[in-house]
Formats: sequence, C-alpha cells, structure tokens
Amino acid sequence: MASEQKNHYRDEIDAKRILQIRSICRELPEACSDFLRGIALTTGTFTRLAYAIDLRTFFHFLHQERIAFCDQDPWLLTDSDLEKLTRADLTAYAEYLTYYLKSTDDNSVPKKEMINHELSIKRKLCAIRSFYDYLFKNQRISSNVTELVPLPKVHEKPIIRLTRAEMEKMLDQTQNGTGLSKNQRKYQKITAKRDFAMLSLFLGTGIRVSECVGMNINDLDLENNAFLVTRKGQPGSPVLPSRSGRCLG
Repeated sequence: MASEQKNHYRDEIDAKRILQIRSICRELPEACSDFLRGIALTTGTFTRLAYAIDLRTFFHFLHQERIAFCDQDPWLLTDSDLEKLTRADLTAYAEYLTYYLKSTDDNSVPKKEMINHELSIKRKLCAIRSFYDYLFKNQRISSNVTELVPLPKVHEKPIIRLTRAEMEKMLDQTQNGTGLSKNQRKYQKITAKRDFAMLSLFLGTGIRVSECVGMNINDLDLENNAFLVTRKGQPGSPVLPSRSGRCLG
C-alpha cells in the first residue's frame, strides 16, 4: 500500500511538471520541444522542467536584447534562425544573467529582480549548450557555437553546519515559541508538535525538502525507527536516523 501511494505521489508530481513543460514550450521554438522530448527517456521531469525554464529565459533575452532576433517571436524561430547565434550573443547573455528584471503574469505587480552568481550562470549556460549540442548531433545546424564560450569557474564555498547549540535552540523555539509575537504564538501552539517532528527529521537525517513533502504516515516504521523516502531518480529508499545525525539510507 505504501509503495502504491508513493508511486501515486510521484506520478502526480511528474504529470504536473509535464504540463508545465508543455506550457513553456508554446513560447519557444519548435526545436526546443524536440530537444526536451529527445531527452525524456534519460532525464527526470524536474531536470526537463529546469531546462525548459532556462531556455525560456534565453530566448526572452534574445528577443528583447539582441537585434538579430528582435523582429521575430521566439516560437517562430527555425533551425536556420537558431544557427545565427554568435559568440557575442552568448557572452552578452552570460553578463545579462548577473542581473535582470523578470516579468510577472500580473502586470500590476512590479518586475522581479533576478541576480545569478557563478553556479547559477553555469547551469543556465549548460542548458543552452545541451540544446545546441542536440541540434548539432542531429545535423540540424552545421556547428555548435556554444562550445566557443567558456563556462564560468565555480569557486568552492565552505559547508555551513549548525552547531549542536544552534540545533537545540531551534527545536526549543519550535516547542516553546520563544521570541515569537503574540499573534505568531497562536499558530505556534497549533503546529508545535508537527514543526518539532519535521525539524527533528531534517536535523537528524539530512533529507531534502522534496523528500519530506512526499512522505505520509504509511512511510513511517516506528518498530525499526526508520521511514521511506522517494529519492531523486529512485524509487522509495529506507532511511535509518543515526546518532551522528547522518542519513544511513
């Protein structure tokens, strides 16, 4: 039963993402739909949705910022049009990603400021590389100009961990509502047990938010002090909380 519910949850999430991908593709050149369908058997829906979003950002940039692409709507671009992309276009796009304004569906809402750093810029450029690599390998374009633009170097950042005292303070605040306003405490009294259980789970195992969202009561095995999670790209996997706070699944 738990396995069936887990698969049902995954199917619902996948279906929702597929509809999002199809909706985004209506704004993009037909080649983008072909590309995303071409990698459907080797990638998950989350990866393809991320590619679709990155491609939409890219073609919005070309249409708004580059003269060679401004006269034609992105969804009308042909393979021949895509081959007009230059190294200068890609270099300008990399710089554009450092700061731009993103439009919202509601015109009354101000545009959202978007700031990307090395890792995010690299990921977005990799999406464009993968797309043009697909076009080149399928002989739809004669060359892959994206290979001429180096990806930004990503500098390693130190891993930030909570100290034991910080974890205890967080859990204590969840239980007692320390530092919360009177209005906030009204909700805290209702959700205290739930919040404490969720934070204990995160701190004790290191699972992802998406893994926690996909859990239900049938995934808990109190007899063995374990629970079942749906990991990225995998079916349900058992996780055993350890004394060291690390995930043993």
